[in-house]
Amino acid sequence: MFYAKLRPILAALLIACVFSPALQICGAEQTDPPTKEPPKAQKPEDLAAHIKKLGRLPAELTKAKKSDAEIVNALFRASLNRVPGDSERAFAAKHLDGAKDRTQKSRDILFLLVSSHEFLKLHNLDGNIPEALRLINEWSGDWDKKTDAKKEKQ
Repeated sequence: MFYAKLRPILAALLIACVFSPALQICGAEQTDPPTKEPPKAQKPEDLAAHIKKLGRLPAELTKAKKSDAEIVNALFRASLNRVPGDSERAFAAKHLDGAKDRTQKSRDILFLLVSSHEFLKLHNLDGNIPEALRLINEWSGDWDKKTDAKKEKQ
């Protein structure tokens, strides 16, 4: 009899977990719903400009005195077009926690994100992963140039 009263509640929780992962009732990480259309091909020069623009974000966020959580959310949204899951947020926040150079640590996280298979797939670069990673490494190479120039002056 007790279980009969719980059955509708359990059914509602199950439906919420299966059909609405954004509620995070079941402890599942929040993800955006999958899209049915394949990723659109991007011109290399557009992607290079996008990656260079992403490279300015860590310095802007730390200059604006954003919290670790705000930095992590902004980096995920800008690079992967989604919010981080709980485990991703915890990992990235741990990386930023107590960092002397928060800008560099933020760049480390960003580089990890743009080097991920998810980023490659999002930008239709997963066909030739070694070449895509070589290009990303090349395009992100000037992210540290301002920081390196300041260190040389000191």
